[in-house]
Amino acid sequence: MTPLAAAETLAREATPQRFALALAAMLACYLAVTFVHAPIEAALRGTACDGLSCLKPQRPDTRFGGYGAADFRLYLDAVWGLRGRALVGVAVDLPLTAAVTFALLTGAGLAAPPMLPLADRTRRLLVIMPLAYAASDLIENTLVVLAFAGIFDVSPMVPWASALKFGTAAASGAVTLVLGLMRATA
Repeated sequence: MTPLAAAETLAREATPQRFALALAAMLACYLAVTFVHAPIEAALRGTACDGLSCLKPQRPDTRFGGYGAADFRLYLDAVWGLRGRALVGVAVDLPLTAAVTFALLTGAGLAAPPMLPLADRTRRLLVIMPLAYAASDLIENTLVVLAFAGIFDVSPMVPWASALKFGTAAASGAVTLVLGLMRATA
């Protein structure tokens, strides 16, 4: 079975319980990523933080508004001594990527059930967008690993992969939301 066929099956078999499980898995994975990156965040902050401000990530790959190659180079310089911890963070990010992809696929399956009159191309796009998110996140993680290995300067590419990751996740979520609203009013 191809990844696309498996994803289509997963979306087709979506239930509210699976969606709730996916959201719970996302939360658990996010908390694990936050815990692993805590020393890195502290190093980037440079000063003590108070209350909820301690939860605001400083890593450039978490900025929804984007960042540039220079920002990524500054990040590398700041955490170079914590490379091992950052690589563990990349490994812990993999289950988060899977959980987000599962949630996006399940949400799309719930929003566009078989009885909703959608073209086959539209249904396929609903499944491809979460897979595109997963692929772009894996590309970003690979580039970050290469950066920490010091093999070559990937700083110009990492912001693009990060933007693609956030863009595909947002697009997938937005289309799912619109379809869900259409379904609710039909």
